[in-house]
Amino acid sequence: MLLAWAALALALAYRYGLRLMLGAGLLLAMSYLAAFFTARFGYHWADFGDRPENFLLLGGCLFVLPLWVKHRQHAEFVPVYRLVGALTFFAALFSVASTGVPTYLPWTVETVERVYGIAGLWLSAGAIWLGVARGWRGVANTGTWFFVAFLFLRLFQWLWDEMPRYAFFALIGALSVALVMAFQQMRTRMAGVRP
Repeated sequence: MLLAWAALALALAYRYGLRLMLGAGLLLAMSYLAAFFTARFGYHWADFGDRPENFLLLGGCLFVLPLWVKHRQHAEFVPVYRLVGALTFFAALFSVASTGVPTYLPWTVETVERVYGIAGLWLSAGAIWLGVARGWRGVANTGTWFFVAFLFLRLFQWLWDEMPRYAFFALIGALSVALVMAFQQMRTRMAGVRP
């Protein structure tokens, strides 16, 4: 059923040039593929939401797809592919890093949370750099949001039990002010770049 709805949404998107319908179709197609891979690994297909690692690969592939497949008739679709791919990838990464949900890797929950959390920090910082360097506003903004989310998640996991509450919140406040200043400078650099 997911595949049929995905095909319908993608057909309508490409026929009428609808970017929102394209985003919905891409999400439905990725959900179908995640369910397919979940079933191939021996789990019930409906449990694909419980295994967000499938979406890591799918989001990454969707992000780089416009580099290989040119959209000459629908050039406005390229940012949609990148944005949906980046959002899917980072949302799946954050889900694993924050909850340590079941993973295909033979690691403990603590190891999974640490590895995915640190990888999320580095990859979201890379997305910010790539978005600014290429002028991809959606990628830069997505990277920014997830960098902040991963940073605060790591600080909470590392420091919540180690510091007094007032010191923890003072640190978060100071860090927030520093991030706002850094992001204002980044926005100034991006001001001349078209979306």
